[in-house]
Amino acid sequence: MISVLNLIRCPFLSTSHNKDKQIGHATRALSTIESIKKDLNTRILQLSQKKSFHPALSPFVNEANKLLLSPDAKRIRGIFPVLIGKVLNLDYEAALLKGIILELLHFTSLIHDDFIDDHRQRR
Repeated sequence: MISVLNLIRCPFLSTSHNKDKQIGHATRALSTIESIKKDLNTRILQLSQKKSFHPALSPFVNEANKLLLSPDAKRIRGIFPVLIGKVLNLDYEAALLKGIILELLHFTSLIHDDFIDDHRQRR
């Protein structure tokens, strides 16, 4: 389990032994984040494959899915609840669901900006 305090303290460690520890902590943290991101992407892909929308919306939904499933997606919002859940020893699936919900809420705001308001440029 990742300790938030260890992640916060790492930059302030100074001895070479502690630097090795720091690198170890950072490597484990990045590995954990990548694993969470992979889980989020897998679940979001599964959700996106459900075809429960009106056929007239198909072009819109297809375009939105391209953005939602973009490999460039950082999933920062979705990663936070899962990391917090790990630190607090909460159920992983429940935390992952909260992360998915945050990602989808963020995505709907992007859809609104991009398609509804026709603002293609990010702030």
